[in-house]
Amino acid sequence: MMPTPPQTHSDTQMPLRVARILDIARDIRSFELVHPDGSKLPSFTPGSHVKVQAPNGLLRKYSLCNAPVDRNRYVIAVKREPEGLGGSLSMHVELHEGDTLPTSLPSNAFPLVENAKGYLFVAGGIGITPILSMIRSFGELPPAPWKLIYLTRFPETAAFREELGAPELQSRVRIHHSHGDPARAFDLWPVLEKPNTAHVYCCGPRALMEAVRDMTGHWSPANVHFESFNEGGGVRPDDKPFMVK
Repeated sequence: MMPTPPQTHSDTQMPLRVARILDIARDIRSFELVHPDGSKLPSFTPGSHVKVQAPNGLLRKYSLCNAPVDRNRYVIAVKREPEGLGGSLSMHVELHEGDTLPTSLPSNAFPLVENAKGYLFVAGGIGITPILSMIRSFGELPPAPWKLIYLTRFPETAAFREELGAPELQSRVRIHHSHGDPARAFDLWPVLEKPNTAHVYCCGPRALMEAVRDMTGHWSPANVHFESFNEGGGVRPDDKPFMVK
């Protein structure tokens, strides 16, 4: 007998077609989702995420990493976690181009402050995804100065490394690889020691977010923002030791 397909979750009633799948880093794939009839998708704002129902029936949240003006598609990036609960593994192994992926409307718990005087983005690993949407939303004329600190263990595990490492972004983007060596961990304190009027956005493993939270305790709480996909009190699948000074 053929296995019974999982029922569509009530939160993911928008069936989107998987138009393109790309390997963008080691164990990280991007999925381009489009409307089956080619029409525009519901609008979203920088920092938004969608819920998707993986082929094995598990419900997962993934940040949208394309620019909000790009209304013809949603782009998500998924890190394969062999030790997770199976959602990311199902997305990597069972989902193919041309398949239908039940998807929710976009929601935003990590909104970008539009009138900020500056932006400091701190991303760890796959946490780059919502921040990338924010950066892409700026286009060629950013509304305010911005800088990105992007922390990964190895170059090959850094998603979107070529785009963020482009020469025209060198003055704004710092990509740091620790190579798993504590002595090479990035020191965030010189960046966060003196509070200013910029807004800090941090997304990544729990250890990174806790470190940034500790280092920004003397900042205005309204200027420091964190993104976490914890559900039901659980930790993110990629919550593994992460080195920062």
